[in-house]
Amino acid sequence: MLSFTYHGRRRLDEEDEATLYNDTAGAGMPQDRPFTVLGVHHVAMVSKTAAAGYDFFTKILGLERITTEHVPAQQTHVQMLSLPDATPPHLELLADDGSQGPVFKFLKARGGGIHHIALRVDDLRAALAYCQAHHVQLVDTKPRQGAAGTQVAFVHPYATGGILVELIEDSPGSTAH
Repeated sequence: MLSFTYHGRRRLDEEDEATLYNDTAGAGMPQDRPFTVLGVHHVAMVSKTAAAGYDFFTKILGLERITTEHVPAQQTHVQMLSLPDATPPHLELLADDGSQGPVFKFLKARGGGIHHIALRVDDLRAALAYCQAHHVQLVDTKPRQGAAGTQVAFVHPYATGGILVELIEDSPGSTAH
């Protein structure tokens, strides 16, 4: 059996991969999750020049800006774009707020691209507790303030095969869709 490490963490070995890609692999997982994934909320992108990204998606593709805000907790400026009906999934354009936070580091390391995918859940605290109980590596173990009055938490890319996943819950009175 082969086993690999990546930055000091264990990666999938052959047995893990066989289980992962087996049609019945999920059969052993509990089906009584205390939360539900309601759908894809948005895909977040970082571009080398925020204006160029914004111009392409709005002027060329016809998406409409539904919110713009500064999220100090994440050190980012956020522009949420949508189709004219404003229903999810949305496209979120991220820009560093000048404090050299996570978006700045992402740009420096990768030069732009898809940053994360956000999945809307009905109970974020329950989702985080469930992930922790199943030894899923999290960036956030508690919800934090997101854009448009939402609560968010991130799942580490190591747990998802390399994709940063944001779990998002609409808070009462939030303007997120």
